[in-house]
Amino acid sequence: MANLATNGDVFQFANLLKERDDKLAHFDPWTVTGDGNLDKKFAELRKLRVKETSLFYDTRLLEKYVSLSITPRGLRVDKLPAFKFTNEESDFLEEWKAVSLQCTLSWLKILIK
Repeated sequence: MANLATNGDVFQFANLLKERDDKLAHFDPWTVTGDGNLDKKFAELRKLRVKETSLFYDTRLLEKYVSLSITPRGLRVDKLPAFKFTNEESDFLEEWKAVSLQCTLSWLKILIK
């Protein structure tokens, strides 16, 4: 005949189930203490989420600058040749600035990638 559990085994098993159910009923994962590992993970997650949001808005801002052909203040490259310009050479200066703007916009496109 098959092994039948004794009354004591059934009683002990029932107590174990009751104990497990009580622990599960009173378990609150948000108030877990201990080594603080969960708190560290949430703090790290919060930092990463702030960083992700910041990068998202920075990228959108740079895309808007590129679409409007505007150079952000901190990225303006204003390098001019060392010699002085006369009125006849003002076309050269304008062309120089246009190329500088295109270079800056190309750098912005690389940053957006």
